[in-house]
Amino acid sequence: MPANRRQIRQISQSSQSSQSSSRENDRDLNSQINLPPPWMEDFKQDLINYFDEKLQPSLNIGSSKTIPVPKKQRRVNSKVYIQCFLKEHLKEPVPNDEDISSLMGILDQEAFSSVLTFAQQNPEAACKSWRQLSSLNKLSMIQSALQQSIASDERLAIINKCVRFWPCEFLVQEKWTNRSKYNRKKV
Repeated sequence: MPANRRQIRQISQSSQSSQSSSRENDRDLNSQINLPPPWMEDFKQDLINYFDEKLQPSLNIGSSKTIPVPKKQRRVNSKVYIQCFLKEHLKEPVPNDEDISSLMGILDQEAFSSVLTFAQQNPEAACKSWRQLSSLNKLSMIQSALQQSIASDERLAIINKCVRFWPCEFLVQEKWTNRSKYNRKKV
């Protein structure tokens, strides 16, 4: 009997050590390769196609954007970044200060109307902060503001080249924050 127990222990220990060594080898291979799972690329492409087709085909969200989002500093108003962006990237008729202020007025007004419309259509979301909103809700407000702005002045189509349409995003975020604070105080 004791010999059988020893043999059983030896067999179980050898099988456990071979299993643990094969797991370690698998981990080593995975850590050396560092490849994403094969389904990840398909998933990314499906997301891009969804946004391109369902939300707004003319904006082409998945395409390459050329103008990066500026790094915001704490005490600098987002409108300053947008004014600098417009001065740098509008080249055909060289914009003067009156042109920039009129374009800023259009963007500001359309961002406000977009936020107001969304808050009226979705009263359950009206008291949520910007971070609590879903990305689809944020994107729909940003796209609405952008489309209305471009309809008012074609020169604002340059915002389509911006990553995440950041000039509209900055303004919509500011307007939403103020509107949701107002709604929370009202309740």
